[in-house]
Amino acid sequence: VEEGEAAAESKRPPLQLKRDAQGKISSLMVTTPLFYANGSPHIGSAYPTICSDVMARFAKLRGAEVHFVTGMDEHGEKIAKTAEGRKTSPQELVDEIAGEFQGLWEKLDIRHDHFARTTSEVHKKLVYEMWQRCQDKGDIY
Repeated sequence: VEEGEAAAESKRPPLQLKRDAQGKISSLMVTTPLFYANGSPHIGSAYPTICSDVMARFAKLRGAEVHFVTGMDEHGEKIAKTAEGRKTSPQELVDEIAGEFQGLWEKLDIRHDHFARTTSEVHKKLVYEMWQRCQDKGDIY
């Protein structure tokens, strides 16, 4: 488990919207798309992230427990081809692109709780567990 991820995992609210008796949001999970890691961030990646940040901050101001996630989808043929064209490995490419995204979020003062990367060991473990659950239930045939 990467440092900080275990602590963040234990603080996460349930993956759903909850309202109190008066209809006020009490907990909320907010996420952006997991951006494809074959190119630098642009207005199309900044816009949904800014909107998600605004939603998360507003819910927090109203007293809700909020978990805001953004991150990178770091697998695919385009990533391999882009890395090959740059004469680097796919992992080196996605590390560089993830750094660009994280740098932009810092400049924009985006206050996410978790930056997901599909190449992280935590993500791999979660995917394996979900796959195993589906297999155990007979959902994969």
